[in-house]
Amino acid sequence: MTHDNVSSENIRTIMLPLLALVAIIAVIAAAVAAFGIGGLMVPVLVAVPTIFVLLVWISLGKG
Repeated sequence: MTHDNVSSENIRTIMLPLLALVAIIAVIAAAVAAFGIGGLMVPVLVAVPTIFVLLVWISLGKG
């Protein structure tokens, strides 16, 4: 069995998603280091009542 079918396109299709994954993990790690886990929870805690109010507003036919 040979590896003659390995080309730069095949390597690129494998490496680009892996590099994107590494970049995403690095951004998340930097955010946790800067703000801590608690600091990252604040946007989620704000989003819950906002989405609830939006859903109630839509269900009342005001959307």
